[in-house]
Amino acid sequence: MTDPSEAAPRPPQRPESWTPAARVAVLTEHFVANARGHTPEALGRAALGAGYTQEDVQAALAAADARLTAAEASAPTRAKAQRMILVAYLLTYLVFAIVFLTQQFYGAGPVFLGILTFSMLVALGLSALWARRSKWIERGAGAGIGAILSVPIILLVLVAGTCVVSTFPFIGR
Repeated sequence: MTDPSEAAPRPPQRPESWTPAARVAVLTEHFVANARGHTPEALGRAALGAGYTQEDVQAALAAADARLTAAEASAPTRAKAQRMILVAYLLTYLVFAIVFLTQQFYGAGPVFLGILTFSMLVALGLSALWARRSKWIERGAGAGIGAILSVPIILLVLVAGTCVVSTFPFIGR
């Protein structure tokens, strides 16, 4: 954090045509983005210097504090969900890798594994994006692990199910 006497970065100038809600939203984003490096007081002074009203500053500080508190409260749930997603994908991948590389697929096992690798990386990437959505951050401690895991598990089941349906008829032939 900066020294309270040090100047914080100024938010965009306040156009008169903006609604109070728009002004508060811009200030809130600015305060959240600069919260780690500057005190709320320094950020408030910079906003006042940019032409915002005391009411805009107070509302934005309260909104920014609520968002930062919610993000902090949801961090353990989000981290646990991300670990669970990674473990589920890794275990599924290992099971299929063992099957593809040990069963007779007439030499196509490594090809199937390559297709699976690409498919699972795409699904894992989408799952990671889903688990990092700002919606989960804003819900704070109310972000349920089931909601965070819903789409990643559906994607995993779709990829794994497609692999089962398309490759397991060939095992043992």
